[in-house]
Formats: sequence, C-alpha cells, structure tokens
Amino acid sequence: GPSSDSSSGCPIIHRTAAATSSPEHTSLSMQPAPSTYLALAFFMLNGPTLTVSQLNLTAPELSVIPDDTVVSKEHVIFVCQGPKQGLIYMLTKDENEKEEKTASEEQWVEFNISSVNKGDVGIYACKYRDTSTSTWSNSSESLVLLVEDRFREPLVNVTPQRVVRPGSDLVIACSSRRQNMRFQLFKHKTIVQEKLVEGNVARFDIKAASEKDEGQYFCFYCTSSGQPEVCSESSDPILISVTDLQQPWISWEEDPTMVQGYHIFCTAPKPYGASWFSLYSKEEFMKEEQADAHTNKVMFSVNQSAGQYKCLYQVRVAGGLAMSPFSAIVDVPGDFTMVNTIRLLLTMLVLILTLLVVIEFCHSKKEESRAKRQCESRQSH
Repeated sequence: GPSSDSSSGCPIIHRTAAATSSPEHTSLSMQPAPSTYLALAFFMLNGPTLTVSQLNLTAPELSVIPDDTVVSKEHVIFVCQGPKQGLIYMLTKDENEKEEKTASEEQWVEFNISSVNKGDVGIYACKYRDTSTSTWSNSSESLVLLVEDRFREPLVNVTPQRVVRPGSDLVIACSSRRQNMRFQLFKHKTIVQEKLVEGNVARFDIKAASEKDEGQYFCFYCTSSGQPEVCSESSDPILISVTDLQQPWISWEEDPTMVQGYHIFCTAPKPYGASWFSLYSKEEFMKEEQADAHTNKVMFSVNQSAGQYKCLYQVRVAGGLAMSPFSAIVDVPGDFTMVNTIRLLLTMLVLILTLLVVIEFCHSKKEESRAKRQCESRQSH
C-alpha cells in the first residue's frame, strides 16, 4: 500500500513481487489500488497549495537604457518586465542579489544606477516572485554592462545601394541606440555633413551622385550641446562607387524544339568578367543568368506564348554590384502559326518552282534528243 516520504510529503507506491515476476500480472499491476486514490485525495486536500504563478513562472525580460555600453557618470536604468502586476522583482549582478523592488500597478520595475562607474561593470539579470510565495521565477537573459571612455560605434547603411549610376540619389543612414545625438558624416578624413537628431537615426542625402561623390564614408555621434562632450567610436567604413554602364541589347528567336517557346538574348557592350543578366517581363523579374568571364551575352529560354521583355546586367566593382540601365523593350508575338504557315508556303513555292524548272529542263532535253534523232535519220537516207 502507499506510504509517505517524510522529506517531500508525496505518496510512494510500492510494487508487489507478483507484479514483476510474471508477465500475466502486468496489466493488473497498472491499475492503482483504491487506497492509492485515497492517498492522492488526502495529499491534494492537505498538501501544500501550488499557485498558477508557481507552476508557470516564465522568465522576465530585462533591458537597459540608454545602452549596455555606457561612459562613466551616466544614468543607467535596468527595466525588468514580468507577466502581470503586483510582483516582487530582484536584480542580480554576477549571480548575486543586488536590489529588490515591488511593482504595485505596473508589470515592470526600474532599477536605477544614477552615476555609473567601473565598479558597475558586470553581468546583470532579473527574476520575480508573487507576493504570496517565496519561489522565484527563472532568471531573464543576461545583459553585460560595460563602462567605456567612448560610446558604442553607430551602424551605417546606404540606400538604394553602394554602387549607383551617375545622377542617382542615395541616402547614407547612421543609427545608434541613443536618442538626441549629434551625428557627423565623414568622407575619408573630411567632414561632409552634420546633423542633430531627436531620434536615433541621421540620414545624409547625396543628390545627383557623380564621380566626385565616390569614396569611403564613415560616421560617428557625440552628445549634443549643453552636455559633457562624449563621442562614439567610428562606424565601419562604407565605399560608394559611381559607375556608368551602357545599355544592353535585346533580341529573340523562335525555339524550334518547343511548341510555344523562344530564346531571348541579352548582350552587354563588352565582357566585364563576372556579370549577371536579369530578364524582366514588363516590370516583373523573371530569371537571372550568369555570364562566363569572357562572354558578354546570355540566352534565356522562355516557354510562353507572348510577351514584352527587357533586360539589364550587373557587374562587380569596388564596393558592390553596378547595375546597367534597362535595354529597349522587345515585343515577342504570341502566335507563331501565321509565321510558320508563311514559311511553309514559301518552301512549297520554292519546291514547285524547282520542280517546274526540272520538268522544263527534262522536256527541253527530250525535244532536243528527238530532233537530233530525226536529223540523223534524214542524213542516213
């Protein structure tokens, strides 16, 4: 029968020897005895009460403001968010309990470090518990707080792309995790633009790009006026190229091996080494083909009845891929029946004319032979 484990208060069900000595007793031993149900009922009524929060203690989320890389004397805020209101939160540093707070009306609490210093560097996490229990949830994912002399470097990107055609507009965007910063854009070692933004992204426009805009750009950000001067590390450099590629040519021919199909050829003015050709049906991309290093032409096999097509090509240059303008539009007819019929009629006409010529030649030869025989007959008489 069931007995109780003094350490856990849980019932323990002992197996009988009969249940393990013979296979025929296996199905019977799987059925709990009536005393087992009584013991489980007694345990559920008198054992410790488990709350829903104890059974499903999901880990909280921890974030840090303004960043996880800060400079000395900055104000840092750790925000720990749980699943509901009225929880008790604990902030830990290097797995040691640091500070405890209760959120009465919110689902989160803030732990403040008013003037951070090198001693605050460490690995932070948080956890929570309900006010009715001493069981803590699982810890959040850890955050590493670093105290440096400069801010973290910004991220930089270019739209539409790093390689553009002359006259194109492009935007260089620099972003950080900090708000209200002063961003500066440099080309090589010369500052070209500066912006003070309320958000965390500065966008620098380059209108009608030309060869003078080619070069390597980078950016960084600093605190705005009225604050102690602190700047970030430089972003990774980004190379802008302005390349003028000529328009490709496009042509087509019927594919005799297909019922409704044809070949479309896209040709660049010259070989560019590695190059990629793209085929479009009106404005919709269809397929791409890579040309060999010494080839400036590719062939696309199209299994359709009709369409208007254009193509372009891309070549690799410093900084990325340069894109050509679109070719002219080629209009491929949808029905080759008339074309094939005309071709067939022309072929038949040529055959008929050839046959007539052969017949006329044979007839003239026959007449010539007959006249020759008559002449020889007269001479013999």
